[in-house]
Amino acid sequence: MFKALSQRLYLRIWLSVVGGVAVLTLVVGWAWQISAQHYARPPPRDVVVRSVAGQEIGSAQAEVARVPGQGLEFVVTLDDGQVLLLQMAPRKDRPAGPPPVWTRSPYGFAWLLALVGLAVALGVYPIVRRLTLGLESLQRGVQRWGEGDLSVRVPVRGRDEVADLSVRFNDAAARLEALMNSHKTLLANASHELRSPLTR
Repeated sequence: MFKALSQRLYLRIWLSVVGGVAVLTLVVGWAWQISAQHYARPPPRDVVVRSVAGQEIGSAQAEVARVPGQGLEFVVTLDDGQVLLLQMAPRKDRPAGPPPVWTRSPYGFAWLLALVGLAVALGVYPIVRRLTLGLESLQRGVQRWGEGDLSVRVPVRGRDEVADLSVRFNDAAARLEALMNSHKTLLANASHELRSPLTR
């Protein structure tokens, strides 16, 4: 069954496009998931607050707030209800300031989607081009044949409808060329026979 389906040109083109869309969908879904995980709120962390002497003042689970370019902030609610705001300076090996606009949501996702779309378009083009190459070759052969070149034959590639049409065109062109040659031979013989009595 797969062999029969692979011989249909329209199915091959359709499968190429569907495959390209499937790849695009998978990559976009993966990128969306990575983006969602990156911008998701991190889970609470256990924080212990100590005095300068090392005595524990309190502990709690703190929500981590990310402020671009300012490091981390922990909002700690102690057991007695007191709320503390702890700030950690940004790391020195990271660039200060917010990330570039084109990497932030939604622009980062749009850029990624555009790049993936371009990659799929470039990947699908050679496949579709290869599938339609037989049609272009047949079209050129039929055009030359229509202009009077009866010896033209088109190459047969594959085993789909275009290949079958190329075979039929070549057979018809060969029969017509043979018919035209026999017609010319018959006319030449008849002309020779008509001239022969006159020369005697």
